[in-house]
Amino acid sequence: MKSVMISYDKHLHFADKSSLEISNYKWSNNNYMPVVEVYLCHNNDAIKVGFTSFETDIRCKEANDDGLVWCDSCVEFFIKPFENDERYISFEMNPAGAMIMSIGTNKYDRKSLIAYHRSSFFYLKISSLTGIAGGFC
Repeated sequence: MKSVMISYDKHLHFADKSSLEISNYKWSNNNYMPVVEVYLCHNNDAIKVGFTSFETDIRCKEANDDGLVWCDSCVEFFIKPFENDERYISFEMNPAGAMIMSIGTNKYDRKSLIAYHRSSFFYLKISSLTGIAGGFC
């Protein structure tokens, strides 16, 4: 996992469009590693995360929050907001906007936060969705 400093911007604009490129594919045993750029910034009230994924074969079948989002083409963001708390928050989202938002110390003890915080977290903008491919499940 990569640790990065997140740029501050009062109005949550991504700084000079510089991005991080994902280079750690935890499930790379299937050799599927599309180019993905990540944009991050924050202000005193929020963190803004943007993804651009360059995929030719997109899978998007899950329509429900807390569903099998990881079986689709999805992006994931993990944050450990408090230094003295071992828990982290996991965000996983597919192209349809279905997502998992949970907190825990590992993937087995995470508690869903979606029912409590869904409306306050995400704005999803999808520029294009072309092609549906086989998935990972």
